[in-house]
Amino acid sequence: MWQTQGMAGPETGIASFQLKSSGVTIQGEVELPNAPVTVEEMLPVFHGIGSTLIQITVKQIENEGRAISCRAGCGACCRQIVPITEHEARALAQFVLDMPEPRRTRILLRFRDAVAQLESAGLRLRIEQLHQMLDAKERERLGLDYFKLGVPCPFLEDESCSIHEVRPMSCREYLVTSDAIHCQDPAGKKVEGVYLPGKPSHALSTFGDGDGRTRFILVPLVLSLQFAAANPPPEASVFAPDMLKRFLAKLQGLEDLPAGAEGSPDQG
Repeated sequence: MWQTQGMAGPETGIASFQLKSSGVTIQGEVELPNAPVTVEEMLPVFHGIGSTLIQITVKQIENEGRAISCRAGCGACCRQIVPITEHEARALAQFVLDMPEPRRTRILLRFRDAVAQLESAGLRLRIEQLHQMLDAKERERLGLDYFKLGVPCPFLEDESCSIHEVRPMSCREYLVTSDAIHCQDPAGKKVEGVYLPGKPSHALSTFGDGDGRTRFILVPLVLSLQFAAANPPPEASVFAPDMLKRFLAKLQGLEDLPAGAEGSPDQG
């Protein structure tokens, strides 16, 4: 259901939606502008839906007597490639530029140092082609080579994420139930990840401009500043309710749904 509310500035409304994925149902409401938006502007909404899906999955795991072993202070996963979407790359770049000094300069220097390490090791070109690698073994080799360098995420501080509230979707989804010590040796293949009923990160990675046309792009987090500088976002052209409907459809693995259908907000 789409209910408009009179407010100062652009008209806004409440989008009520229902998402069904692999036996999990999420019902929610979100306030949206009834106006064109960019995908970057919708990221808080998409991240919120993804986080809700993850919270439900974690609760199910706990009900089975298992536990998530990820904890603050365990930053092994923050030394992986961390593939993020083009939209998140641009949002993170802007987030860094908006930081107050001297923090902004410290973060920018960490990005510079990380890229320098990759170039010195001859890995930069390889990770730039990450989204073009179709062979699973090739992606695994690249991931292990990257991990061996020990390049920390520029946002890693005291072995914890310093941007937890705005972290990319792939970081939110990466959860394990195995002993955290195994994360320090991914080549040992003892890491037990968590299966999610729906992959918000995949939906975002193929979301393109949110106009219904698929475009698959992954950006290594450490290269997000360079990517954003070379690939500015397009002008807003898709209305927020339509973009939400398309994201939910992608998350469920469905084609675009008509207004009012399962998995889409009704704009009637």
